[in-house]
Amino acid sequence: MEETIVDRVYNENKDLLEYLAEKQEVSFQQDMDNKLKKILLVSAASFFETKVTELLIRFFGLKTDNSNEIVSFLKKKALDRQYHSLFDWDKNNINRFLGWFGEDFKKQAIEEIKEQELEFAAKAFMRLGDLRNQLVHKNMATFFIEQTNEEIYDLYKQALRLIDYLERKLT
Repeated sequence: MEETIVDRVYNENKDLLEYLAEKQEVSFQQDMDNKLKKILLVSAASFFETKVTELLIRFFGLKTDNSNEIVSFLKKKALDRQYHSLFDWDKNNINRFLGWFGEDFKKQAIEEIKEQELEFAAKAFMRLGDLRNQLVHKNMATFFIEQTNEEIYDLYKQALRLIDYLERKLT
């Protein structure tokens, strides 16, 4: 997969932190690390929100022969500011999202995710969404993220595998 904006954010964060380490700016490095991983987390979660929303619009466009009315309704009523209601972030699985497509679809997708060894990718996706929600709803300025920049980036890279699966499944 080609480099995404999240890859660039991660690499820029990493470069800055390495520079501060070289200059022996330890306290400034720690402070920036805490701030930069919040930016990385929100960037990754926002990236996935955009990808999933675009994927759903394409899917319903294909299913309705690009019915302008249905796609417009979907955008305005079902997706606009509703993305986070598509998932049950606390449960750390994507069953709620899959269930919106019907029980047969959900069962088939869960089986395919197991067969393709994507369970960790799904958990990584859900973890990023849950962390993002905690960050923005629990006072971002004081919220502490236990994960390192590298761990957040690893979750992002794993979650990309789920997005790839969903793109194949819904097209």
